[in-house]
Amino acid sequence: MLHILTQSPYSNDSLASCLRVVGADDMILLTEDAVLAATDRCLWEATHCHVCVLVPDLALRGLESSRLEGITAINFAGFVALTEQHHPIQSW
Repeated sequence: MLHILTQSPYSNDSLASCLRVVGADDMILLTEDAVLAATDRCLWEATHCHVCVLVPDLALRGLESSRLEGITAINFAGFVALTEQHHPIQSW
């Protein structure tokens, strides 16, 4: 399953809700304001699924993908590939 998060973890509980149900074989994609969660290294060390972040959304918020450990930075083509590879898709 692909979980697409769009909202800041500091403005609502969608990330916390997602993490309660995510499985080990699932994928989390951080987009829009959700990319702010990518900087919380402790959060992702405790997560046992694969996490990706959309690079253009990082750049818009002044963040660099090179500083993110354990998270895969992808472009829009990578986003499309994830939607083709993972079913079902849950947006948060």
